[in-house]
Amino acid sequence: MIPTGLFCTQASLEAKIKEMERIQHVDLPEVAREIGTAREMGDLRENSEYKYGKEKQNLLNNTLRRLSEEVDRATVITRDKVDPTKIGFGTKVTLLDNLKGSEVVYTIMGPWESNPNDNIINLSAPFGRALLNHEVGERFAFTLNDQEYDFTVNEISVQDF
Repeated sequence: MIPTGLFCTQASLEAKIKEMERIQHVDLPEVAREIGTAREMGDLRENSEYKYGKEKQNLLNNTLRRLSEEVDRATVITRDKVDPTKIGFGTKVTLLDNLKGSEVVYTIMGPWESNPNDNIINLSAPFGRALLNHEVGERFAFTLNDQEYDFTVNEISVQDF
């Protein structure tokens, strides 16, 4: 089963809501003041401060709209809702890389928590989706972007979050 919606932790949802509030109550009013000041300088066709301010305002409005849509789709997953028998949101998984002969550990989270540099994988990304729903002892292989992968699941645990 491929998850739908935007799975997240309560902490990451709260952080996104705070980001929305900052944009709405701090950043946008500040940009509006900058645009007003630039408008007072005269000819708007040649006014780079005005054009920059309007671009910044559009970017902030687009970011706010995107965040609002994501927050509306968000489903908070608590630790007690994580299935420890299958790879999924909130699990930490130890895999044997059968091609390299070494172990690798991944944590499976949502897009807001993911950080590939720390092996925290977005369950909605292609690599994350390929890992989902496998169980301890199961061997599976897949190809992604012309890269071959062949793993055996050695251990699954529920991640602290």
